[in-house]
Amino acid sequence: MSLLQHYKTFVKQHPSLVLNLERLLHWVAWNPERFSGSEFAYEAFNAAVGLLGIYNESILTEHPDYNATVARYALWLAAVEQVQTLVELRAIQLEQRGKMSRYGPLMVLESVKTLLRLQLWRSSKCTLALESVSKEDTQHHECEQQLKDLLQVCYITLVCYRCDTYSCHIAL
Repeated sequence: MSLLQHYKTFVKQHPSLVLNLERLLHWVAWNPERFSGSEFAYEAFNAAVGLLGIYNESILTEHPDYNATVARYALWLAAVEQVQTLVELRAIQLEQRGKMSRYGPLMVLESVKTLLRLQLWRSSKCTLALESVSKEDTQHHECEQQLKDLLQVCYITLVCYRCDTYSCHIAL
């Protein structure tokens, strides 16, 4: 078993420990003065912790019925968005040194994000899939559907009550 497989198994067996370790890393990086003199180092540490969190979340939310291609594009999109601030900061630093315009890397970054979103949209059969569906969202959708069905039954009952039986049967 590879080291990566061991890590995935560990994350699946100890999700609360992994979450607490991520929180600890975010807490360590919370104060930018810890990285005195280098805003880039601070942003790089935050990006690394964010990428680790995204990877751990992808491990914990793996589902056998979920389209692997959609999950891969969503993971890449989240990763690009996580390092976006770091790229922007580096572009500003290079612009200040006179080496390049800051807008070149930003245009490339936005183009990559657009292509990933389009691929994500295409892979999900042209449905809007920005994030994986949570259990709460699924329950909320089911409740809304049940309420819609109940309102439809109430409407049909109201129509039948207002009209005579013969015309009600024709309307149904």
